Amino acid sequence: MREVMTALSSKDPTLTWVIDSTGQMRVSDKRANLDILHIRLKRVAFRDASDPNTAIRDILAAPEFQEYLKEHRIQEGTVFTNVVPSGTRGIPRFSELLNDVTVEQALDRILQFFPGLWVYSECTDGSLERFSIKGFEVRPPGTLHSSQEKAK
Repeated sequence: MREVMTALSSKDPTLTWVIDSTGQMRVSDKRANLDILHIRLKRVAFRDASDPNTAIRDILAAPEFQEYLKEHRIQEGTVFTNVVPSGTRGIPRFSELLNDVTVEQALDRILQFFPGLWVYSECTDGSLERFSIKGFEVRPPGTLHSSQEKAK
C-alpha cells in the first residue's frame, strides 16, 4: 500500500498521506479545508448503529457541528449509496458515549468498531459550500485491525 500511495502522491502533489501510531492510514488533499474535522464536540452519543453511516449521522447531529454549519453557511451534500443491508438482525450494534472529542476523533472511533475508512469531501460552487462524510466497511463489525491483532 505504501508503494501505491507514494506513486499516487508523486502524480498528484496535492495528495499527502501518513500512517499514524495506530497503523491507520490518513490520506489528505492539501486543497481541502479540514476545519470541520477539528470541531470540538462536548458529547456524541452513538445509538445502536448497525453501520458506519448511521453512526456518522450521530456526529452530524451534534449541536456544535450544526452550529458550525450554520455560522459558516455550509450545507451537507447529498450522497447516495447502493449498499443497503437486507436486514440488520444479528449485526453487531455500536452504542457508546464520547465526551470532549473532535469530529475526527469520533470518526476514528467509529472505525474501531466498523473496520474500514471514512471519507470527507467538499465542494464549492460560488458562495455555496457543501461537504459529505461517508463511512465504508472493509471487514465485519467488531473485528480487529491488523495493528490491533499484532498488539495482542
